[in-house]
Order: sequence, then C-alpha cells, then structure tokens
Amino acid sequence: MLGPTPHSRRFALTSGKIPVTRSTVKSGWNHPVVARACRCINVALFVSHDLRRNVEIEIVQILGDTVESVLFGGASLRRVTPDERSIAFFLLKASNTLLDLDVGGQTTLPNGIVVAKMRWEDMVGRLQGGRAVYVARGRSPRSVAVSCCGAVFLYEHEEGVFADHLEAMPVPRPAHPERFILDVNLGCDSAQFGAHLLQTC
Repeated sequence: MLGPTPHSRRFALTSGKIPVTRSTVKSGWNHPVVARACRCINVALFVSHDLRRNVEIEIVQILGDTVESVLFGGASLRRVTPDERSIAFFLLKASNTLLDLDVGGQTTLPNGIVVAKMRWEDMVGRLQGGRAVYVARGRSPRSVAVSCCGAVFLYEHEEGVFADHLEAMPVPRPAHPERFILDVNLGCDSAQFGAHLLQTC
C-alpha cells in the first residue's frame, strides 16, 4: 500500500492535473506547475551524491472525486537524477501509466516510482493512516514541536482541500512548497524543527 513506511517522513503536495507532455520534456520548457513539482522532488530527496533514504514525496493530483498519486521514495528510487529534465521525464512516464489505471489501481514503475488512482475519500483516509499529519497553514503558530519520524507533511495548493477533513496540526506555511520542504528537512535533520521554522517564517 501507499501509506508511509514506519520510519520515513512523507511530503504530500497537492495540485490539479500536472500538465507534463512529451514535447515540453524534450524541449526543456516545462509548464511552471511541472517545474515546481520537479523542484519539490529535488529538494525533498536529493542530497550531495545520494538520496534521503528516509524521505518520500507524493504528488497528489486532484481531479474532482478522483485522485492520482505519484510517489517518489528515497529508499526505492532508481535511475532518477536531480535535474529537472530527468524528473519531468519520469513524471511523464507516471502520467502515461495513470491513463491505464482504474480507480483503486496501483502499480510500481521499474525505477521504484509508485503510481495509484483512488477516490478522494480514500486519499483522506490514507493521509491520516494513524500517522501524525502536519499541514502548512498561513494562520498557523510560528513554531511547533513535531515528530519527524513517520509523519506526513502536507502542503496544499488550496488550503483545506484535505486538511479540513484530517486530524492535522498546523505548521507555518511559506509562500512556496519547495521552501516548506527545505525547512522541514533541515529542521528534522538538526532536530530543532520548531526553532528553525521560527527563524525562517
């Protein structure tokens, strides 16, 4: 299943349909939404000469009552490099695979990326999944103590899409999701998450 592994932290980034196409990937002129998704995946997973093996990032595409998920997991990812073109190419492969999936279907690509299609309410249940959920909220307190291990960190393109239906604790919301991911990773790495967020908001 797609639930977070016991000792990983997962970033969940919501959006509408990611507009990735073969022509834009080949030319390198990706749509801003695609470029942002690529930057988020890069910041979440890649460190110098390696991957964050204890981190996962899920791109959650909301299409009405249906949700399409593309999950990059540091523990299982293979043959993906940190440049935008490489990540966009694998987003394209995931998008093409999703076309053939029925609702409730899930498959793992040869490079370890997991794609799934599900109902909106199933995604709500899976995000919670018995785990601590922290949601980026503009009206959140300026610092908060968090449990990094096994937690889900949710950044919604529209606040409240999922979070209003979850038991989620608010954490500060930067203007851009890639900054949110960077702050969480740095804070969890240093075990001083609350103080770090206080300094960067």
